Amino acid sequence: MWDVQGDQGNGTVCITDDGVLLRGESSGPDGQVVMTATAVSYAPLAATVFQAPAGYQKMQTPGMPPGAGRLPQQKP
Repeated sequence: MWDVQGDQGNGTVCITDDGVLLRGESSGPDGQVVMTATAVSYAPLAATVFQAPAGYQKMQTPGMPPGAGRLPQQKP
């Protein structure tokens, strides 16, 4: 379980050791949001799942902004 905070609100998430989000609860200016995984599968996905849509154009993005990529604080 992790507590997360951002500019628009805060919440709690449950993430597996390999990075799968199982549950997330947050509250902010738009109200409360709750997400719960109902199933997790590690089966291979068809390559078509990852095809870019027609007209897609690849763009170079700048580096990550300061503070991005920080790990949230784990609950005791």
